[in-house]
Amino acid sequence: MAENGRRGVALDMDGVVIDGMQFHVRSWQHSFREVAGVEVPPLEIYLREGFKEDYFISKIAGVMGISLTTEQQTELHRCKLAYFDEIFCLDPVPGIQESLKLMREQGYALALVTGAARAVAERALSEMGVRHWFDAVSGSDEVRHGKPAAEPYQKGAAALGVTPEACLVVENAPPGIQSAKAAGMVCVALETSLDASYLQEADRVINTHAELQDLLRAEYAISGGRGEWRLP
Repeated sequence: MAENGRRGVALDMDGVVIDGMQFHVRSWQHSFREVAGVEVPPLEIYLREGFKEDYFISKIAGVMGISLTTEQQTELHRCKLAYFDEIFCLDPVPGIQESLKLMREQGYALALVTGAARAVAERALSEMGVRHWFDAVSGSDEVRHGKPAAEPYQKGAAALGVTPEACLVVENAPPGIQSAKAAGMVCVALETSLDASYLQEADRVINTHAELQDLLRAEYAISGGRGEWRLP
């Protein structure tokens, strides 16, 4: 347990903090269309949210039944990043500021654990004006094995100085949920990108940040914000 029993909360970025997946989807569709000549259905991208980008490309290529050269994979990545930078605009998920404020009031250390690069995450948090609420930020370029491996959330908990049992994860996609569970953490999933049928590996599935805040208050009333996370 962390010193004095302090708890942590680790949050994914896209779909939990910002509504960025819409731009990732459009960017990946654009790059696969331009480089490989295929139209990737949005669902296939949403289901693999959080993957490191090289792993994501190989998985989508397999789903679409295409073979890509190393040069094509490099060009896909370059094209995706360029188009994303062109179309992206910051769009916070409704209620996220209130959730972060409540978590800090309840005494929890906060980590952002994202499948995006660290620089992208830092920029988004800074532009939202919430960077000061986070004790740690971890991007996909800082881990060897990305989601769904346990490493990203293990790294996030270690940065906060809390054990897995004392770290709650807030996610919205299957790879992130699998990463959290592999790390031994309780996971709450938001239905921001996918409906509940795709999120059943989480310990609890909710619709909005307002529901998350209600859940946090109910849990705090039982636990006092100490010890292992046990959702009511």
